[in-house]
Amino acid sequence: MLRRPDETTAATQTIWVHGRELRSERMRELLASVMSARVVFIPESAWSDPERSGEAPSVLVASPRDLPLDEAGKALLRRWTRRVAVVALEECQRAEVALDVIEAGVHDYLGLDKTDPDELAMRLRLAAHRFEREAELRRESLTDELTKLLNRRGFLAHAQERLAAALRDQRQLLLLYADVDDMKSINDQRGHHAGDRALMSVARALRLTFRANDVLGRLSGDEFAVLAEGATLRDVRKIERRLRAHLAGVSLSLGAATFDPGSPSSLQELLGRADAAMYAMKHRHRFRLR
Repeated sequence: MLRRPDETTAATQTIWVHGRELRSERMRELLASVMSARVVFIPESAWSDPERSGEAPSVLVASPRDLPLDEAGKALLRRWTRRVAVVALEECQRAEVALDVIEAGVHDYLGLDKTDPDELAMRLRLAAHRFEREAELRRESLTDELTKLLNRRGFLAHAQERLAAALRDQRQLLLLYADVDDMKSINDQRGHHAGDRALMSVARALRLTFRANDVLGRLSGDEFAVLAEGATLRDVRKIERRLRAHLAGVSLSLGAATFDPGSPSSLQELLGRADAAMYAMKHRHRFRLR
């Protein structure tokens, strides 16, 4: 028999369940017993919007019979698999469904006809472990090794998702582009260790200036970008003052662009406008943070 988690662990575990086939008291009792967890049946409204579904559970169990496995359905399922461990579960496993759910990225596919309670418990825990490992590798692949901000790939991915949400919710965003002044001189005259310290100083200043849910990234050697919620071009001077208060011995040039959901721009267009504004201000010796 599998060892049951202690009471502290059990109290914090939650399983979400989606699908009419699984909405039974028998299924609730089975899942609750094998994982010693609280079982919550999620409504359709939550299923259609993974990113706004609240705190993620330990595992999401979904019935393939209630999943549209066309391209749109698979895309939605993939969004869930980036958020939580997803296990496809039904009474009888079907070979014709297996490929579809695996292509959608689920962490396991099980049929109760071939899975006893102990194996179900083990497979659910393995799915949760697999998800955590994948999430860790994904974070590493999207993180800049030196500054621990998002790297270019990570920034573009997160910013694209944030723009889509802002368009849906009709919210403005501010894109800020920052360039370290005289980076080549710092490296040539003071050495690359000094250059690394300057970059880490900028990353620290950005973290202290912006909120935890803003998107911060290092795009290239000396270029940084921020996508901030609840800010407009009118806030740039205030942001400048805050950055300057946290910077020591490093000069930055800034440029900014606003995402307006009423007249939406692509991420590349926003980056281009902010980059052009940054270079214009650099050449005019304005907006340089010293």
